[in-house]
Amino acid sequence: ETLMRSVAIKLLYLRPAPDPQASADQPLREARIAAAVQHRNVVHTVDFGTTDEGVPYMVMELLQGESLAARMARPPVLSAEDLVQLAELTLRGLAAVHEAGIVHRDLKPQNVFLQQDGDGAYPKILDFGISRSVDSADLPSPIATQQGIVLGTPHYMAPEQARGEPNIDQRADIYSMGAILYEGLTAQLPFDAENPGDLLVKIISTEPVPLAALRPDVPELLVACISQAMARDREHRFVDATAFRRALVLAAQRSFAGSAARRSELP
Repeated sequence: ETLMRSVAIKLLYLRPAPDPQASADQPLREARIAAAVQHRNVVHTVDFGTTDEGVPYMVMELLQGESLAARMARPPVLSAEDLVQLAELTLRGLAAVHEAGIVHRDLKPQNVFLQQDGDGAYPKILDFGISRSVDSADLPSPIATQQGIVLGTPHYMAPEQARGEPNIDQRADIYSMGAILYEGLTAQLPFDAENPGDLLVKIISTEPVPLAALRPDVPELLVACISQAMARDREHRFVDATAFRRALVLAAQRSFAGSAARRSELP
């Protein structure tokens, strides 16, 4: 208020938990996880508090623009080059998330926001509500991960996440980024079903329609890159976001002459 700066305020609601104290601590844990990452391609969390009515809230930078989901839903259709460029920048943010020892677990087009500034649009990763810290004792998971509990948005969920496995690591986020690219290029989800149960079965036991069959014009190197990211066995995926980003940029360099992705650096 003193600096007259506009911000976004997110009200947080307590999730049921066997331990009432753990449930009460969830909002602060989410805020600490979100605030642990400082990167241009991740939304900045600047404060945390509780209203007079006892409702916890997070204070974040106020973004201007639209979600990737909204952009993908309206014309003109994003080109393969544009999608690769957005994915490359999103993977930079995701690498920072993973370097902080955090697995997002709910990457989807709705959680990638295209921030508008004087230089155009660039992505920011949002919503760490079901994220978990895998390495840091100071940043425990906001939700206890137990065998058989499925957390995340099913359409972008990795098979091990769909099975409710407890040891979800950064490769689940790699799968989700691959699924986002698949949808962006084909205008259809990798898997779909009328009810969540059938959808989870499909994710666990079947393969999506090959991207090349839906978009034969997409360069083979790019198709191979996305297919590796979406491998059902996580051991066959890229080891981390940086490896995925490097492969994506190299595929673009060889496929899209003169594109923005071709000029991307590989630090």
